[in-house]
Amino acid sequence: MVFARYAEGYRGGGFVGTPSSAAGAGQFDPETARSYELGSKNDFFDRRLRVNIAAFYNKFSDLQRTTTVPSVLPPFFVTTPRNIASAVTQGVEVEMLARPVDSLTLRGNLGYLDAHYTSFFANLTSVAANGPSDNRNLKFPNTSKWSAAVGATYEIKLADAGRLILVTDYAYRSRFNFTDLNYAFANQKGYGLLSASITWRDVADRLSLTVYGKNLTNKAYLDGADAVGGVTNFVTDAPPRTWGVSAGMKF
Repeated sequence: MVFARYAEGYRGGGFVGTPSSAAGAGQFDPETARSYELGSKNDFFDRRLRVNIAAFYNKFSDLQRTTTVPSVLPPFFVTTPRNIASAVTQGVEVEMLARPVDSLTLRGNLGYLDAHYTSFFANLTSVAANGPSDNRNLKFPNTSKWSAAVGATYEIKLADAGRLILVTDYAYRSRFNFTDLNYAFANQKGYGLLSASITWRDVADRLSLTVYGKNLTNKAYLDGADAVGGVTNFVTDAPPRTWGVSAGMKF
């Protein structure tokens, strides 16, 4: 199956609800997007192999980004959202699913994303005398150029005792920055996470018991980072290696 798609959308505007000064007050308009996508969904070998491919192009206007403006009150500047940028995101996604035998499912996906500003002209400093500048070289926040994942599920039938389901997944994303202004302290290097689980289900598929592990390699990475009003910065560590047990019942 080959498909084409066009869509339009927006992110609602708003206003600063609790400004600390007149400089920080004001409203901002919606940001809008036009999206184009072309792809193909394919099944092979009696539906034992599925391959989906899609290419996309999105054009954003009136992007909402945070800018710094002077203030007469300490610390003599405030940060506030404004419609000050436009951008393009484009890329390719490939998804694959294979069942070489009935009890085994293999999956994988690969994504490439090019996200860049086409216009970003604003004063991002706290000094009014600096005036607006061209900031198109800034990178999109929370955006990785590459992402990939592989995984497998294997099912073992236990006759009258139910069945076991073994699952393992590995997901990777390349480096990115958490902030609009690309602060150095908010850089995150590329990393991958490994997880796995073992689930028992009864014959009637009503009861289940799962033992799971997340971030099995105990990878250290950030869960968030940002600047707070130009006064301080914070970074948040993501959870380390985690083990757990869960039980379920269907009614």
